[in-house]
Amino acid sequence: MPPELKLVIRLQDLDNRLAELSREIASLPKHVAEIEKKLLSHERKLEADRAALTANQYAMRPIRRTRWLTGPVMVLMHHPPFSVSAHRMEWQRDAVLTERRERMVESLHEAGVSILASGHEHSYQRALLTWPDAVLIALVSGGGGAPLHTIPPPAQSAQIYSEYKVAGSVVKPENVFTDQVFNFTHLRLWFGGGDLYTYAVDKDSHVTVIDHVQIDLNRYGIPKIDQHKMPLPPAKGPAEVMKTAAAMPAMPASAMVDTSAASDRLLSKPPPAQ
Repeated sequence: MPPELKLVIRLQDLDNRLAELSREIASLPKHVAEIEKKLLSHERKLEADRAALTANQYAMRPIRRTRWLTGPVMVLMHHPPFSVSAHRMEWQRDAVLTERRERMVESLHEAGVSILASGHEHSYQRALLTWPDAVLIALVSGGGGAPLHTIPPPAQSAQIYSEYKVAGSVVKPENVFTDQVFNFTHLRLWFGGGDLYTYAVDKDSHVTVIDHVQIDLNRYGIPKIDQHKMPLPPAKGPAEVMKTAAAMPAMPASAMVDTSAASDRLLSKPPPAQ
């Protein structure tokens, strides 16, 4: 091959290589922009994770404080971590909220918390999260008077709740009750037990019992109450002579004698709508 031809071929190769390098150099800003975009995305995710961690730490503080308690605890919050209506997917789709719910329920279980009550959804929803050693009542009571939210039929709602598998708990369909009604809940707790009544309220303000849950709190036992009473030394000074009943002034005719009739009447009659 003549030297002149070899030189021409080498020059063409150089031209091709220069053109390739030019294309690569031209595409560098695009690659740099993509890298910067990914870095920015990672930085934002890191900031969100840090914020979520901080929020979790603050959110867990009240729950950690319950661990020294020896009796049942009720936790109140606005947004429901368990629900069947429009706000359900807020927790299901958000990885941060899902992880927070897992940790929250785990802490509630470890602390022996008995009831997690929330609102935000305008309906009534009650589910029992069960473990071999405990039960957590998840309550959504948002039917205080604002327009009601649409919820699935009871059987479908029970199936949706049964899909929750949080912190080792199980929700059985038969342990779920939901209703699209205005409502209020009456909760009573005492040493060893308690009960929960939920009433539906119609347009004429008539109430009807729609849900009743009995609560077993025997695992907490009967606490020993120390009233921290301090003995008072006898006071020095003039003492008044005790008067006899005959020496006491007569009771006015309009005065009423202390009586327990009102309490007896309340105890002898059933609760409303029973």
